[in-house]
This record gives sequence, C-alpha cells and structure tokens, in this order.
Amino acid sequence: MDDRDQEKRRATPLASRMRSALQHVRQQGAASLRGVRRSLGEAQDLLKHTETAEKLGAAVEVWRVLKKAADAQQRGNHAMAYRLLEPEVAARPDDARVVIAFWSAALACERAEEAVPALQHIIRSLAAAGEAEHAASLWTELCNAVPGARVDPGALVRIAMALEAEGAQERVIEALRQAVDPDNSGLTPGLAVRVAEMARELDRGTAMRAARRALESPDLHDAKRARLREMLVELGRVGSGAATDAPARADAAREGGVPARSRTPASTPRPVQEARQAEVPGVAVADTLASLAPATRFSDIKVAEGMPTQLREDAIAMQLAAGRKGRIEFAKIEALAVAEVGGLAPHPVWVIDLVLNWSAQDDPVLRVVRLRGDGFDPRMIVDAPADREQALRGFLSEILARSGATPLPDEGGATGGGVHSFESVEAYQRAVLQVAS
Repeated sequence: MDDRDQEKRRATPLASRMRSALQHVRQQGAASLRGVRRSLGEAQDLLKHTETAEKLGAAVEVWRVLKKAADAQQRGNHAMAYRLLEPEVAARPDDARVVIAFWSAALACERAEEAVPALQHIIRSLAAAGEAEHAASLWTELCNAVPGARVDPGALVRIAMALEAEGAQERVIEALRQAVDPDNSGLTPGLAVRVAEMARELDRGTAMRAARRALESPDLHDAKRARLREMLVELGRVGSGAATDAPARADAAREGGVPARSRTPASTPRPVQEARQAEVPGVAVADTLASLAPATRFSDIKVAEGMPTQLREDAIAMQLAAGRKGRIEFAKIEALAVAEVGGLAPHPVWVIDLVLNWSAQDDPVLRVVRLRGDGFDPRMIVDAPADREQALRGFLSEILARSGATPLPDEGGATGGGVHSFESVEAYQRAVLQVAS
C-alpha cells in the first residue's frame, strides 16, 4: 500500500471502515474460514477503537465542564458553578470528581443539603471499593456541614475502621453511634456485632446498643450470641460503677489517643510490605509470627475450596468443587484469616480463609472455606476501581464488616492493608490458624 492509499485509509471515518469490513464478511461466505476470521477480527478492532473514541470524547466533555465550574468558583460565581455541575451529577452519579466539585459549589452557595444524596452515594461507593480513608474524609465534611445526614451502617463501619487506624478516636465513636442510630436503616446482625466489638472500649452505650440489636436476630450464630451476652454483662458491671465512658476514653488518651484494641505491640511482626529481605517473600515475618503464636488449638483442618461469585445481603454465593454451587452465610463466619502464602504457585498468592468454628472449645478439627486471591476477580463482585488489589481489599472489608468475624492474624492483615507472608501453607496454618498439622 503506497503513501496515498495509507492517507486515504486514515481519512476514512471509523464507522465507514467498519461497515466495509462487515460487508466483506458477508461476501466471504463461500471463501476460506481464515479470510472470514480475518475480516471479523478487523471489524472487532474497529469497534474497540470506536468505543475508545466515544469514552475519550465523554471524558473531554467532563473535563471541560469541571474546568468551567472551577473558573466560575475562582471568580466567586458559585451559583454558576452549581448550575454547570447539577446536570453532570444527574448524568454521572458515580463520577467522584463531578460529585465532589458539585459538593464544593453547593457548600459555597449554602445549598449543601441539596447535594447530600450525591455525596452519600459517593461515600458509600468509595467505602465499598476499599478507599475508606477517602470516604472518611468526605464523611467528616458531610457531618460538619449537615449534622443530621447519615450514610448506611456498612459504610460507617468501614469508615470507623479507617479512622481507628489514624487514631481519630472521637470520629470513630461518632461513626459507630451513627451506625446503630435507630433512624439509620440497614444494620445487619453481622454489622451490629462488629460495631459492638469496636465500641466496647470506646463508648459503652454504643457497644450495648449494638449488642442488643445483634441479639434480636434469630439467625445469629450461637458462639457470637454467647460472646455478646458476656459483653453485655461485663459492660453492665462497668456501667454500674461509672456514670460515663470517661475512664475508657481517658485510658485511650494516655496511650496517645489510640484504643487499646488497635494498638500494635512492639513485638507484632511487620507487614509483608516491610519485610522483603528473604529470597522467599516474608520468611522473616512467618518465623516471627510462628514464635509468637500460642499453643495449637486444633489437631487438624478440614478445607473446602471455593470461588466467590456474588456478595448477597446475608451470604457469599460460591462456586464449589465439582461444579457445585453454594452459599456461606455471614452469620456463620466466625473468623476471617488472610495471608500471602508461598508454594501454591510460581509466585506467592493470597489465601483467604472463612473460618466456621473458630470459637470451638472441644472440636479438634478446624473447618474453613478457602478462597485464593488468584482464583477470582474481585472487581466482578464489588463496585471498585480498576486496581485489582484495591478491589480485593474492598472485598475483604465487606466480608469483615457484614460478618462481624474475628480478623486473623490482625485487622490490618485481614483487610489486606498489612498482609503477613509465609513460605508454606503449613507455616501459615500453624501460626495463624493454630493447627498442629
């Protein structure tokens, strides 16, 4: 093809070229299969280019609107910025850039209440996608501007977890209180258990309200029910000797504002991201964890491997062995264990264990449903950005929040923020799951 033909081909609109390719497919009906496949491939490539061009055009248009709104804000014309962004929010409610710009304009116009639903939606989306720190920042703005506004309990639990890691104690308490607010719908038994455990050392009243809400559920696992009843008895004794929660808060303040349950002991092993000296990733971490682990509780382990396909309201839908389908109810998950394990593939993989009898006293066999991080795409299960690891963290946070399970080996590890690494499955099971063999 000479230069003139190439220039002519570039000048031909994509749609016209795609029509020509499809016409060629029809003409090739009696021709070789190879020729038909070649023509179909060209048509599909052109279609991809068309879709890309459309997306690029939409992105450019959004950028133009955002720039116009920003220019209007700089000139002090906040009403103009609000009018420019209002239809964009209606058309693109999932675009955080548009919604946050709209929220800023609404604040400047003293119309914050009108922008609350849009911001609530983005806060929920960010929290579910594993961006709890960003969600917490926007939630703080929302609370300051519109004190009566609420987001759903699931998002609030994830926000509280992010704020707890930052040591923002008062904000953690506020998030947990909002989660159990009777006017805030969507508090599941698993979420109530989680709130009770997080609030236990911070706010006695909130912990007791959450425990009572969880106990109202007839489907609550017996082990969790017994644990909550013990908690209520203990908190009742504390309450009988003190009119407020001041002692617990004072203790936390003396320790630098971080509650006792979230402080990291000096001997806690470092996350895998900080310990990559060994040739096999995380051997140093695994050795440290093994040395700190208590005596083994279980003589054996029974593992059922599965692949999650959907997060439902009360359960995880699964694809099990031999093509079978099943579900694991959140109420039956007593612990969530996550670790990076070597020896299963050419590279270390994340192992995610849903532990079903962690509280067992006399059962010698630990029962788990095991998921592999390389065996499914979390972006197909939770609303999340394109980053796969970030989506996986959102998936783990969702399970932990809904189930109220005990995080293993710690909260950072179980949510993917500081995953511990082991050279083998056996080393992981000994150190984290306390299994002898």
